[in-house]
Parts: sequence; C-alpha cells; structure tokens
Amino acid sequence: MDKVKLVISALVVIILTVFIFEGYRIYTISEKSLQGESEKIIAKEVSISNGIKLLKKEKLNNSYILIYEHNGRNIIVEYSKSIFLNRYRLENFTANVDLSKKYTSLITNGMYHDVYSISKQGNNINVETKTERNESFILNVLFLSLIIGITYFISKKSVERK
Repeated sequence: MDKVKLVISALVVIILTVFIFEGYRIYTISEKSLQGESEKIIAKEVSISNGIKLLKKEKLNNSYILIYEHNGRNIIVEYSKSIFLNRYRLENFTANVDLSKKYTSLITNGMYHDVYSISKQGNNINVETKTERNESFILNVLFLSLIIGITYFISKKSVERK
C-alpha cells in the first residue's frame, strides 16, 4: 500500500510540475498544423476563407508568428511553445494590423518572454525579436521544491507510524 501511495504522490508531483511550468496552459497544436489551424481561426473569426495569403511564417525562440494578408488587411496569429513538448497553443490573434507602422507584441511561456516587432517596407516584412527569461520560472522552481519537500515529509511520517 505504501508503494501505491508513493507512486500516486510521484505522479501528482510530475503532473503539477508540468502544469505549473507550462503556465497553467495546455498545448495541443503540432508545428506542422500551425498554418492550417491559423487559417481555420481566420475563417471563423474574420468570416473569410478565400484569398488568404501567408506572407511570413517566423519561428521565434519559443513561439511562432504567422502573418497573413487578405484584401490589403494584415492578420497576425501568434503561438507560444510548450517547455516540455513540441506543441503550441494560440496566444493571440490580431486582425486589421497596419504594418506600415511598427507592430509590437509579447508572446510568453513558462520560461521566456518573446517580444517582437513587425514592420513592412514595400514587400519586405521585417521581424525583430528580443527574448527575456520569465522571472516566474524561478518562483515555479521554488514552489516545486516546496511540493516535493512536503510530499517527502508526509510519506516519511506515514512510514514512521507503521
């Protein structure tokens, strides 16, 4: 019975660890599916399905941005990447972006903040990226250590009682 409790405790700690480090988010989209998912979102949210043109697909440090054009309007779809898995989740969707002016946004996951700026000069789209470490990562490590410590002491106390 003690082994069962230990296994259950270990599973709970592992699941909590992944969930905490992922920023309490679930990542379900594969890298191959990003463009298809983006086009589904655009078709649903902007009510268009024809004439969508992918202008640029840019992989940032821990995220992806996809820049589309439809009838002169720019649409930006942002995805953040999981720390543990090669999966993504929709972070932001912005329609009617004027790329003649600089557009800046932030994509974040459990470890990093990707700040990027997009500008367009003629047909050339420039993407500038700045990556910073997410300071909540350290807090997550401390919280995880606390959970492991509490689990260890609880299991040790239950063994001592027997």
